[in-house]
Amino acid sequence: MDLSKILLYSLRSSFLVSKVLFDILLFGTAKHKKCYIKLLNLFNNGVDEAYKTSEQKHLEESISFQITT
Repeated sequence: MDLSKILLYSLRSSFLVSKVLFDILLFGTAKHKKCYIKLLNLFNNGVDEAYKTSEQKHLEESISFQITT
């Protein structure tokens, strides 16, 4: 998965997630707001992991190209 796909996915997902999370913040109780924080952290960690995986794959491809040439 390249960086552009990750960014597109994260933008699309963040819009949907933020809409749901905004509703929880606006209408939810304290218990819901704790869930909101957990969901937000999980979402952010997932995007970070996808980005790191993409960067690592790019680095490995670059190194293997340099070794073969």
